[in-house]
Amino acid sequence: MADFGRSIDLGENPYRMLFRFLAQAGLGENGAAELAANAARLKSKDWPYPVIELLLGKQTAEGTLAAASKPSEKCEANFYVGEWHLIRRDREQAYKMLQTAVDSCSKTFYEHAAAITELQRINR
Repeated sequence: MADFGRSIDLGENPYRMLFRFLAQAGLGENGAAELAANAARLKSKDWPYPVIELLLGKQTAEGTLAAASKPSEKCEANFYVGEWHLIRRDREQAYKMLQTAVDSCSKTFYEHAAAITELQRINR
């Protein structure tokens, strides 16, 4: 976790913030306050900011999916909404969204590989 923290300190990369939050959630920690503080430093509210809003409870899953306009954003939206469902313990919806991410994401995207890993974990 310390490495994630240092990576966030090195810049204003929203993806680093998102993955730190997800790592914290995976450990059962609530990283909402940290995510909100880090997101406040972002200069842009462009994509993937709607994902940050979703994870902070300020956006709906539907709104997050609708905010994704490019194919790459749609892929990412499916992954992050799937993760959001996992955090909320809705494994059925998480599975659907993560499978959609696998089906729609380029194999070069981190979200593609992470979705595969999450699907394997759900199926255990």
